[in-house]
Amino acid sequence: MKGKVNLAIRSGGRRWRAVALLLALALLGGLGISPAAHAGSRTWHVATTGSDAAGDGSTARPFATIQHAIDAATVGDRVLVQPGVYRENIDFEGKDLTVGSLFLTTGSEDYILQTVIDGNRNGRVVTFTNGEAATALLSGFTITNGYAHGTSEPESYGGGIYTRHSSPTLTHLRVTGNEAVEEGGGLHIRDSSPTIRDIIVTGNHAGSGGGGIRYTGGSVSLENVVVTHNSAGTGGSGLFFYHADGAIKNALIADNSGDGPGGGLVFDGCSPTFTNVTIAGNRTTGHGGGLNVSFASQLAGRGDHNRVFGHSGRPGGDYY
Repeated sequence: MKGKVNLAIRSGGRRWRAVALLLALALLGGLGISPAAHAGSRTWHVATTGSDAAGDGSTARPFATIQHAIDAATVGDRVLVQPGVYRENIDFEGKDLTVGSLFLTTGSEDYILQTVIDGNRNGRVVTFTNGEAATALLSGFTITNGYAHGTSEPESYGGGIYTRHSSPTLTHLRVTGNEAVEEGGGLHIRDSSPTIRDIIVTGNHAGSGGGGIRYTGGSVSLENVVVTHNSAGTGGSGLFFYHADGAIKNALIADNSGDGPGGGLVFDGCSPTFTNVTIAGNRTTGHGGGLNVSFASQLAGRGDHNRVFGHSGRPGGDYY
């Protein structure tokens, strides 16, 4: 059963690459404008030159790993991470605290690229599964090389970031080069309502649905998001939304590809709202190169700034 699409669709498929580039630059230009204020009781410091054994988390004697700092921290604290590559897999452990790079204190987006949490293909990179709330903040990192390699959920879901029954705040992140055996190569949001804004999700892969982002249940809150060059085996190469309503605002979803329905997006049993969203140049061998809206879903656009064009799929190049 096909759903209903109500988007203001602009023509001009041949010009989509220029439009996509301009939108991406506009979104990227917004990164780094508003560093997070800190109201926590203590700041724990982490550096690649630090030591978990001999350090105490101070500026002079930092820890070596982010997870060690999280373990030491209490609710309301801040973990401040110096530039470098941290090969680890971190879990917030139900603590509502801030974990961030020097972007938090400087507002410089350079630190997003310079401060890397590398999962080393030893499981997903970041986990929120213990009821973390909006005051649990992850900000200012590149999240990469995660591999959700289990044989079933949850170990096979969410290569980069996985949330379940939790609603953290995820901002100013670059999620790239992650993989899940099943769903959510970049991010998997399960029965959660996180706030996700100012992030780039690119070059991730899922064996089934949601190469970039997979939502299952909960509420969608995506703002200032770029989702590009992700892939999936069975649908929703960019994003896959299953029974997850909410809103997407100021987004570029482009150049995602795979098999199954919805090269750019799949909406299954949900009715999200779009505002200023461009979906361009996505590809699939299935139904709807741009987006696939099914099972009583209704996709509503606000205003006249949503665009869907330049896709390939059988049948339904732009949407089905």
